[in-house]
Amino acid sequence: MTRIFIEQALSGRVEVSISGQELHYISRVRRLSPGDEVELRDGEGRGFLARIREISKDSAILDITDETELEPDEFTVRLIVAVPKRNIFDDVVRKLSEIGVARIQPVTTERSVVEPGVGRLDRWRRIAAESVRQCGRGKPVSVEDVVSIERALRDAPQGTRLILHPEGSKVSLAGALGDNAAVPITVAVGPEGGFTEEEIALAVELGFTPVGAGKLILRTETAAIVAAVVSVASTGGFE
Repeated sequence: MTRIFIEQALSGRVEVSISGQELHYISRVRRLSPGDEVELRDGEGRGFLARIREISKDSAILDITDETELEPDEFTVRLIVAVPKRNIFDDVVRKLSEIGVARIQPVTTERSVVEPGVGRLDRWRRIAAESVRQCGRGKPVSVEDVVSIERALRDAPQGTRLILHPEGSKVSLAGALGDNAAVPITVAVGPEGGFTEEEIALAVELGFTPVGAGKLILRTETAAIVAAVVSVASTGGFE
């Protein structure tokens, strides 16, 4: 069944109007018409069944017919990721959403080469919302406001705290997670060139463990995906 995401809460409503990208998806991509049924996911992670009443080039009206039972999201992995240059972070958001990450914290570091603006942040959140259609999660991965690495490290929740540092780590990412890693799991991924020694020292002071992710040097976007896969796997997320 075609699934679409509606940002506002739908509980208690009997109809909803859609436009923009979601309208394009049901009318142009899926080629649905009045009478067809769709599944809605709202901003609170609830699921609903709805039937298209009318559709035009500007909007579509859907009648909500029922609320569906959704399995609760139990995602416990959070990634702190230095924003790479160009639009590479778009793919990072898509992939981490599909893998099952709960939260993505974009950060700037001493070696960062970009300062993302509000426009890019809005784009990443749209991408996160769109991924709900494809991967079936109850609500989008949370893409937080861009902050400094120091702020992100200090704000990280209690649980398992890891920071990728291939040159100075004696423990592998998989080894640090093991079978009994405390949740939530937070993994920090640095920029091109890695974190500075000062940033690593701060992380260690705040309870982060430096870990490696293999013998090869990975790009930021690749390291983020590897960290997500290993972390989600350690929680049983792929069982």
